[in-house]
Amino acid sequence: MRLTPFALILCALPLPGRSCAQEHALTLSPFLSYDRYQGSGFDAGFDYGAAAALRLAGGLSIRAEAAFGPRTITYDVPGGTQFLTGRISQVSLSAEYRLIGSAAGTAVSLSVGGGRIGTTVDETTVSLGALGTLAIPARTAAHGFAEAGMTACTPISRNVGMYIRPALRSGLTGAAADISLEGGFRVGLF
Repeated sequence: MRLTPFALILCALPLPGRSCAQEHALTLSPFLSYDRYQGSGFDAGFDYGAAAALRLAGGLSIRAEAAFGPRTITYDVPGGTQFLTGRISQVSLSAEYRLIGSAAGTAVSLSVGGGRIGTTVDETTVSLGALGTLAIPARTAAHGFAEAGMTACTPISRNVGMYIRPALRSGLTGAAADISLEGGFRVGLF
């Protein structure tokens, strides 16, 4: 986690080249996102991750993404509030199509896709005051989701662009829609 800001800065350094990140056939995007997964029981929080996109033709590209982050579950106990700790990981695959703009400049794209979210809650012992303690075992769960989002990207140097990507995710089990607000750098590789 301590190396994440360093990696983001390193990826933002101008790289030699003649084109913008959006014009490259393959891009890598380190990012930070704020996500809420209501079905998991966790509070909303920040995740970090990376995405790779392969441009197929014109404004169409395929994007694969992975993100990870620590989370907490808040619960009430006699005399106060305590927290369970855990982690969330998500992987997704989506198709992205450029709606407005050009590959050489600022652009807005629409994306649709799906993925899987995994959650882990750490083992802990909860104090119940005068009632004693309660041992909570570690547990894991996973569920699929479908998502739709919009991406706005603008070049900041020859091979690097900056983007922001709001998205809505709907669980395949009929849970309420979740939100994700992702932002980071798009670095052109090839």
